[in-house]
Amino acid sequence: MDKTPKKSKREIVYEYILRQFMAKEYKSGDHLNISQLASECHVSEIPVREALRQLEGDGYVVFSSNQGAFAAGINHMDVFQLIQVKAVLEGFASRLALSYLKKNDINELKRLNAEMKDALNRNATEEYSKLNIQFHELICLNCGNATLIKLLENLWRRSEITKQVFFGSPVRMKESNAEHEQIIRLIEDRDYNGLENYIRMHKMQTASYWLIGNVNVPEES
Repeated sequence: MDKTPKKSKREIVYEYILRQFMAKEYKSGDHLNISQLASECHVSEIPVREALRQLEGDGYVVFSSNQGAFAAGINHMDVFQLIQVKAVLEGFASRLALSYLKKNDINELKRLNAEMKDALNRNATEEYSKLNIQFHELICLNCGNATLIKLLENLWRRSEITKQVFFGSPVRMKESNAEHEQIIRLIEDRDYNGLENYIRMHKMQTASYWLIGNVNVPEES
């Protein structure tokens, strides 16, 4: 039985709009028509408004009095700095998680990374990206610190746009998969300092690819 939690209508709309940003369907200043979005997502206008407010909080959308919602565009340096913060927090969360991760968790990490390698060989970038998220969530959500988990969940949502780094760089996919193998070894060795530092490096590699991939794209603000 599939135990995946059913997404709310707001979440469905949020992810739909975010995918449009990732696909560069919106540019800074584009008007986001609530009625049209409701029709495209097959929902009422209420969850669309809720999703747009959430996107506003994440910095992707701005509201103008009596005019509605508009695309804010993506400031690539802001995203880069967000990943920097995420790298530090995920590194610390991974360190804490070493006290909680069990043998079955390690086996699951190995399974996920094996599936990522298969996705890599098939150039299935979207599948790889989803498995990558599961891999890191399995580690961080076992950190035993509820406050840290809430901070990370917020950062994960806000940095959703960076998933496209794998779409633009098959090289980074291959590197990432190899780095996951080292992460698993560090977990098995119970190397607290090594794991924390390596996770930070792993995440900053992604941040670097993000910045390089977008450095020639004019910032939209």
